[in-house]
Amino acid sequence: MDLNQQIEQLLARSRYIRAIGPTTDDFMRWRDAAEELLSDAVGDDHPVMASYRDAIGPRERPDSEGLQIHGQFGMAPRLIAAEDVLRGLVT
Repeated sequence: MDLNQQIEQLLARSRYIRAIGPTTDDFMRWRDAAEELLSDAVGDDHPVMASYRDAIGPRERPDSEGLQIHGQFGMAPRLIAAEDVLRGLVT
């Protein structure tokens, strides 16, 4: 599977978990999968990684529970912002 297909899968998953009102676990697994894919594709020091990290917002402790869905640092706005970064990579 090429990078574009992997990104499209991440985008589809993001839309799905936003639609179901994601749990903290859904969000954190998606966030980590997207970060791993981007890191492998462009490297940790690439500007795209910085954009992604800005979009996804602050990282919570692994045992964090009950992230809000909406609001400035809610899961939905973070996912939407990260989707925009990922869309910029699709050719």
